[in-house]
Amino acid sequence: MYNYQSINPIMRDEVLAEWKIDVHGCLNLIGTAYVDGGEFSRKVAETRFTIFKKEMATALNGIVYGDRPFYIHYPFLVDAPIYIYYLSSYPQYRHVAFYGTPRQYLNQSIQSPDLPRHQN
Repeated sequence: MYNYQSINPIMRDEVLAEWKIDVHGCLNLIGTAYVDGGEFSRKVAETRFTIFKKEMATALNGIVYGDRPFYIHYPFLVDAPIYIYYLSSYPQYRHVAFYGTPRQYLNQSIQSPDLPRHQN
């Protein structure tokens, strides 16, 4: 479930992701990054695409980190593949990219020096 009130309908700079079953019956984390729908020039679309690609690991870190309680109940999903669909009216910016698994983002979150550490 998404907080649609927090989505800026003009900027559309969010990454939305959900669990979907593939043709083999396996769950995948499928996300979308809205580059454009024809409302932006090719140059603006290129800039948006470049920013999405550059910041995707940060967005996925946030998504996966926020879903940690979910992984406690469904631990097998930490090894599920993550795919992001870049949506664009320009073919050069419209594609699907593989971004590893939630495990790698959980490991990055655990190792991040910005997170508070539990002390004995």
